[in-house]
Amino acid sequence: MDRIDINNISLYDYHGVLPEEREQGQEFLISISLEVNLQGISRTDDIEDTVDYSNICSMVKEISAREPCRLIETLAEKISHEILYFFPQVKKITVTVIKPNPPLSEATDGVSATVVRFGSK
Repeated sequence: MDRIDINNISLYDYHGVLPEEREQGQEFLISISLEVNLQGISRTDDIEDTVDYSNICSMVKEISAREPCRLIETLAEKISHEILYFFPQVKKITVTVIKPNPPLSEATDGVSATVVRFGSK
């Protein structure tokens, strides 16, 4: 299967378990991998024949801003569910939500959660 990767969409939102995370906000990075059939796209060279990743980026920002989540796992799930719903040509999606600066001194390179979901056959 072919793949489109969108790496490190940068957002500033208010997700987190701790009250200060939800009040002050913080940076999040979201990476998405979409498995789609791209066979024939090179012949048409038409954006209508593929997944418009600018639309995906806009959707991710809107989902993230909608309602704060306590867990980054929940945010990843919401993103994957909505993209699969609106883009039925996506056969498989992998969403990774990264919290680069969590309130943990031990996690010096951030924390992340990844979900993998499958579209309808």
